[in-house]
Amino acid sequence: MTATYPKSPPIITMKNYDLKEVTTFKIQKYLETKPKLFAQDAQEMIDQIVEGVRDILEDAAQAKANGKHLPSLEEERERHEASLAKLAEEEKEGAARKRREEKQEEERAMALTLQQHIYQNKQQAMESNRRPSNTPQQSSTSSEAEEIIEFEQLCNATDQSGNTLFFKSVTSKRHLRQGPVSTIYEVRPLLNNGLGNLPMALKQTVIRTTNKDPKKFSLQVQNLESRLMDLKSVKQFHHPHLVQVLGFKVQDSPMDPAIADTCTISILLPWADWGSLQELLELSTPGIGKVRSWTRDLLDALHFLHDKKLVHGDIHSGNILLFRESNGQTVPKISDAWYQSEIHSISSNKPGRLQQKTGKSAYWLPPEIAGRSNPVYTSKTDIWDFGVVFVQMIFGFNVQQTFTSPKILMESFALSLPLKELLSKFFKEDEQERPRAYVFGPSEFLATDARILLENSPAAPSTNPSVLPPDFGERDLLNLTARQRSSRSRYEDDFIEEAKLGKGGFGEVVKARMKLDGQVYAIKKIKTRSETNLDELIKEVQLLSRLNHPAVVRYNNTWVERLPGHSDTEDCTSTSDPSEEDSEGNLSADIEFESTNNTGGLDFMSSNANVVYGDDDSDGSEDDETEEEAGSEDGMFDHNELSSVDGGTNARVSRLARSRRSIITTLYIAMEYCEKRTLRDIIARDLYKDTLAIWHLFSQIVEGLAHIHGLGIVHRDLKPENIFITSSPDRIGNVKIGDFGLAIRGQFSVERANENGMEPDDMTRSIGTAYYSAPEIRSTVHGIYNTKVDMYSLGIIFFEMCYHPMLGMEKDTVLGQLRQPKPVLPLDFKPSDNSQTNVVLSLVNHNPNERPSSTNLLEDKELPIQLETRKGKRALTMLTNPRSSHYHEVISRLFSVPMEPIKDFAWDMSVKTLSPQELHKQGLVKQELISIFRLHGALETPQSSIHPRSPHYGDNAFQLLDSKGNLLQLPYDLTLGKARMMAKRSNDPIAERTYTFGNVFRDKNDGGHPLMIGEADFDIFTTQTSDLSFDDAEVLKVMDEIVHAFPSLSTTPMCFHLGHSDLLQLIFDYCGVQPSSRPAAADVLSKLNVRGHNWQKIKAELRSQSVNVFSMSVSDLQKFDFRGK
Repeated sequence: MTATYPKSPPIITMKNYDLKEVTTFKIQKYLETKPKLFAQDAQEMIDQIVEGVRDILEDAAQAKANGKHLPSLEEERERHEASLAKLAEEEKEGAARKRREEKQEEERAMALTLQQHIYQNKQQAMESNRRPSNTPQQSSTSSEAEEIIEFEQLCNATDQSGNTLFFKSVTSKRHLRQGPVSTIYEVRPLLNNGLGNLPMALKQTVIRTTNKDPKKFSLQVQNLESRLMDLKSVKQFHHPHLVQVLGFKVQDSPMDPAIADTCTISILLPWADWGSLQELLELSTPGIGKVRSWTRDLLDALHFLHDKKLVHGDIHSGNILLFRESNGQTVPKISDAWYQSEIHSISSNKPGRLQQKTGKSAYWLPPEIAGRSNPVYTSKTDIWDFGVVFVQMIFGFNVQQTFTSPKILMESFALSLPLKELLSKFFKEDEQERPRAYVFGPSEFLATDARILLENSPAAPSTNPSVLPPDFGERDLLNLTARQRSSRSRYEDDFIEEAKLGKGGFGEVVKARMKLDGQVYAIKKIKTRSETNLDELIKEVQLLSRLNHPAVVRYNNTWVERLPGHSDTEDCTSTSDPSEEDSEGNLSADIEFESTNNTGGLDFMSSNANVVYGDDDSDGSEDDETEEEAGSEDGMFDHNELSSVDGGTNARVSRLARSRRSIITTLYIAMEYCEKRTLRDIIARDLYKDTLAIWHLFSQIVEGLAHIHGLGIVHRDLKPENIFITSSPDRIGNVKIGDFGLAIRGQFSVERANENGMEPDDMTRSIGTAYYSAPEIRSTVHGIYNTKVDMYSLGIIFFEMCYHPMLGMEKDTVLGQLRQPKPVLPLDFKPSDNSQTNVVLSLVNHNPNERPSSTNLLEDKELPIQLETRKGKRALTMLTNPRSSHYHEVISRLFSVPMEPIKDFAWDMSVKTLSPQELHKQGLVKQELISIFRLHGALETPQSSIHPRSPHYGDNAFQLLDSKGNLLQLPYDLTLGKARMMAKRSNDPIAERTYTFGNVFRDKNDGGHPLMIGEADFDIFTTQTSDLSFDDAEVLKVMDEIVHAFPSLSTTPMCFHLGHSDLLQLIFDYCGVQPSSRPAAADVLSKLNVRGHNWQKIKAELRSQSVNVFSMSVSDLQKFDFRGK
């Protein structure tokens, strides 16, 4: 052994034992190449070298025993040189591909930086052009004569080239169509450089306010504005299959002077290139493939809406719009969500949609609203309405006029079972039994290419053209009566398979690169011959798609392909219950697995070696023999169990299998690709010596498990090989938990497993590696498990992380001792951190109830988990908790930081120094004010220089932190300090009239000296409420005397501002200003008519997103701007 072993290969000498030259040559080349590869990963290699040499010797002995001639030495050399050349070529191609990828990444980063730079320049240009003198209206002379609709908030949209356009006005109105209450126009944006080319849709609704309750009408409009504001500005309401609101405007004054007492609601929407779904259906029905795809997308959008507690209220084919994406695909989007039903309510004074006079039967309406004077619309109403759209896409737009109800429609066709099941869910009469939107996604009809109608059905009324809609053409009939098959594979069209990563569970995993974006994915292929379990399979995959955590492998996409397959006996041999065969008439060969009866949930993600795939070309007798040998050898079924099955049944199964041709359904799951660097590799590199790295990786594993368990998922196959380590700047790497063995909610019954002919040990083998499986999985007594089984596996893994690498018998012995009911740790297990021992012993406890959960471990304050997020959370908690033991230490250290000299010098550079003349004038003014105040019997009181931070002021209050951690502020006005003192000395004698001179401060947010403003206060304090009006009058008299005392003020128009909060609240109540917006609105209104802040500027600030006062309320507030009149 060398001194640096295993980072360098050992020194190996070959001795001649009369081996053939070709065998000696193979061993020699193996010893020259393989140890160097092992040394690159610093792996223990002696056992692997011995195994490799043994394989070469066994191959030679086997060839000699079978009488085969080994290749000559020259032939072996040529073969070896060819393999070396091929390896060199592959390395060369790999290096070239890596260089291309690096170049593409550099170009992508450069393009992103350039795009950000261009965007920043556009933002700056846009800000510089927001001045009134440079409005877009003045930049386009061609649009002066046209009507311009200006929105109060900045709008943005993306053009065909992907550029973001910013604008506030649209023009060039062109009438498109008239709806029941709204009119649709085509408009174009007014940009800084003129009229834009991007078309948009403007929906305008003119509502007459006559004969409407003003208060109720105002509340309805405010509610509509609130919804539109959320849909436009809140990112949580954005979805790729919902039409986004680009802008809106509510104008209570008439747009046409000839029309009085009207309110105009304008909503700006993206332009739908292909119009509405209704327009398409009036011409023809889309292909069944598009129907499935669009239905899944739209159901996902509905689920998104309902998950946000929002109800559409008026879904129909007219408000499902079709957009042409940049990649050429047509994407459906739901429009009018959450706001159009409110517009209908305002227009008709009745809740909900307007009922149009059409030829359709009332039975097409949801039962819960049909015939109701005041219907209540819910998410279940949306489901029924969408079901109507769905049948229109399949059977034609006029299906409601042809059939009187959904029930009559389903009875008029011999529908396939998947479609019939789907329609029955859409049109459940009982609202409570109608499923939610997410339930429809994994349905068999949408997830597969199931038929629309039953094939060769003797009682299929659909073959009678008289019951078909009159607009049903020959093409539509063919779509209904023929299976929609495709000879092309989406996987083959979209991906380039680069390598096979392995086989396991129910399929194989490959490395594939997507042709479109060049990204690499790990794609799992799962084959099945029956659709019995397909729904459950898809449901579990959909649950996995919800995994979204940095420490968990991401699931990107899932789809199903169905292709004609061989007969069952060519691929696999199946057994099933005889009664099921007699009643159903088919086989239970659900999955290509030796055991057809699946136990332990859908465990298709675990990497087990007991799976047999159907690629055998042998005949039936050889299959039977193979299965028998596999059953006795692998332990999936023993020989007695197979023999106990009735021979006649086996013969019948065999005949049915040979005579039946099946369809192979393949489920594809595209996952995030992780390089083949796992926790096992890190453990083999002496991880136990780096305590910091151990806790770093362990904490990430626990964080990932907490996320997984929070979704009700049990991994069930947690082991070092399934924990991937990605590269990171800190050398340690980051964790990615992958390769899930699915078991939603984690409940599994051993009794059920025994019924299916599986022994507990077999079940363990199918679930995960025996070393890491929890005892309750293997036990027949405690056969129900939950997320704690993963915690047991984590305990074994954590022990391996803290212990030196083990091989072969040592590993079996040590882990066997650790798995005992009373775990025994090795004598040489002496970690530097005792908490490692405690964690291991707590996790390998055989009682699941005493095992800590992932959340328990994260909340355990004694564990030195080095996780940055936890560090940050603890630091924030410590800073916000004055009782913390470290709080005062942190504050003390903050105050010990010296001031930077440059900041010290620049601190008061902005403070203006007064000249002697200005100081003299100030003194004269102060003397005059004092004389006026004293004439009214006022006494001077000192100014309160500092006080605790008050929530009554905005962000421009100048805040301070003292050495004890108290948050303070300099005076924002001279009122709060006095009010605090008066409240605390209410029983002491007080001066009824006082005056104060002092300074108030504003934070300029530049890190320098605050803005300092001189202020004088005259205050009257009283406990008598009978003469408050006299006190108010005296204050006004004092102000009047000050104006007349200074000649320069007497000729200037003056206005007294009344700062009475009760008056302001009454005005807010009258105008309908929301309580949450009142503090910000009051701050904005305080600037009215001060330093050029006219009503137009105040209106813009009130309508801004930060203040968010409704337009109707702003119009009412303007009535109280007495100075503006």
